[in-house]
Amino acid sequence: MGSPLARRVALQSTLPPRARTLDDVAGLLALPWSEVPCFEISNAPELSANELVDRLSAKGGEALVVLPAPRTWVEWRRAENKRIAFLFTALDRGQVAFNIITERPFCTRVAFIARFTGPADARAQVMEDQGLPREFAVDLARHLVLINSPEFPRREHAPLPDLQRRLARARQMTEPYPLPPWTELMAA
Repeated sequence: MGSPLARRVALQSTLPPRARTLDDVAGLLALPWSEVPCFEISNAPELSANELVDRLSAKGGEALVVLPAPRTWVEWRRAENKRIAFLFTALDRGQVAFNIITERPFCTRVAFIARFTGPADARAQVMEDQGLPREFAVDLARHLVLINSPEFPRREHAPLPDLQRRLARARQMTEPYPLPPWTELMAA
């Protein structure tokens, strides 16, 4: 773990409550970060909705729209170098909750529920029922396809030792906090 926004959120959990600047409406500061793989996809290729459908059809359909772990962090850089992330959490019956984390303003937003099984129209309808645009379901699926597609080059980064020490100290551990490496997807 150590993609820029994930690192910033994790560091907030090491601070006394009064010193925190994160508006953590979703309660992410209590996450077990050792169980959350992080992906940074800013440099990954853009997939249009049509390319996404073609890729899903060619690669066995919905198999690429799965979470690699029960909790998965996907982060990227948007316009004006602002960062945004989704924290996906697997639920029962093919449902996935996701929290939105933004850099400016530095806050978390409460989870929405999406369904990643069944036809794309059903997923989009679940999103629409919660007041999210229909295209949002395509964006979520696009991110999962990117991190699950082996043809995109990737680079693994070791977690920062300082972050491991600070998380361990905040949790009163004697050993460094066991963070997994984080993965950066690269342009082909």
